[in-house]
Amino acid sequence: MLDADSACGTPPKRHRKIWLLIILILLAATVIFLSIAMSFNLFQLRDYVFSMFRKGEEASGSAQSAIADDSIEESSQWENSSLDTESPSKEPSEPSETSEPPAPTHGWVINQMGYTYLYEGYGIEQFNFTESTLKLFVDQMKQLDGKIKTTSHIFCMPIPTRISYFQSEIPVQVRREDNFFNSSQEDYLNALKNELPDRMKLIKLNDVFQFAYEQGNDPYFKSDKNWTADAAYLAYTQYCEMRKFTPVPIEEYKQVVKEGFLGSFYFATNSDTMQNNPEKFIYYQSEQTSKCTNTVYQRGLTFKNFCLADNLVSDVNDSYMTYLGTSRAHFNIKTEAGTGNRMLIIGDQSAAAMIPFLINHFNEIDYYDIDSGTGSIEDILSQHRYNDILVCAYMTNTVKGEFPGYMSSLLGMTTPEE
Repeated sequence: MLDADSACGTPPKRHRKIWLLIILILLAATVIFLSIAMSFNLFQLRDYVFSMFRKGEEASGSAQSAIADDSIEESSQWENSSLDTESPSKEPSEPSETSEPPAPTHGWVINQMGYTYLYEGYGIEQFNFTESTLKLFVDQMKQLDGKIKTTSHIFCMPIPTRISYFQSEIPVQVRREDNFFNSSQEDYLNALKNELPDRMKLIKLNDVFQFAYEQGNDPYFKSDKNWTADAAYLAYTQYCEMRKFTPVPIEEYKQVVKEGFLGSFYFATNSDTMQNNPEKFIYYQSEQTSKCTNTVYQRGLTFKNFCLADNLVSDVNDSYMTYLGTSRAHFNIKTEAGTGNRMLIIGDQSAAAMIPFLINHFNEIDYYDIDSGTGSIEDILSQHRYNDILVCAYMTNTVKGEFPGYMSSLLGMTTPEE
């Protein structure tokens, strides 16, 4: 005889109890599994699974490798289409407030300098320009030219940065992965050459920097944004060629070497690779260097205790202060060159490393570090007649950061809002 539950087509009560117990066990197992997965870190699990897939792909043979190689070559076209971005479109994640993981061998690091790109122990600034940033710098140079009423020799020296000759060292797939793309600095210089006032001569350094790098003489430090003394000497020789001066051979200078240099990129990123591979900081002295007087005007104060190229610094990260003793100031340098010529330099910190060479050709040099943001070009030009006027700045600074605004302020221009 059938019981009531069976007659209705429903499971017996004891069966329902068994099914209910099974469901409870499965729910408990699911909760336990999720807890374990969260503590294990699902991202690690994902990476493990992806790595297994990659191993399977590698085993598929040379045909797949050939396809991959073709895709890397084609990616250069995709890369060129991204040149007009002024900052990484895919910004790196903000660093954790509770931990400081070691810097990656390649990728972006957010720091007080903004974004710094690291690649195998090299610090690199990204360079991108747009029509508006190019136009602003051109307008500034035209404004400067219009305010110079004398027959001075006027030069513009936008200094190429590491990426101008180093980009080919970074594999395309790495640049794609990190979203690290740059405008052509050669294109930027060519555009400037076509737009600058007629009497302002452009000094291009790309080719000599490229050649120096290929010969094993890197124009830049790995751990610092500034160029080396040897690169500054190359720029000095190019200036002499344009000006019809005879450069002093590098062999006539005394080379001074400081060991253990770690620059601004290291202190911004805490790169272990940089820390384990400190660099040599090299600079040059001559008899003329020691005979110069360097008067510094800064924040309403006057200093006369700074040397031209042999200042003591408090720490290795201040080594670039070996030149002139400080930055963001107005420097007046008197020499014993006996030429009767006077020079005006308007620029950033790059000029500091070149001045020890330029003193051979000028009795007096006024150098305004534009980052000081003080003064006006009318006041400067009204005080002296300059035989030579040089605008000297790292190419990255001409298109971004505080430099364009300070230059506009110096010239009495209104900087257009971005």
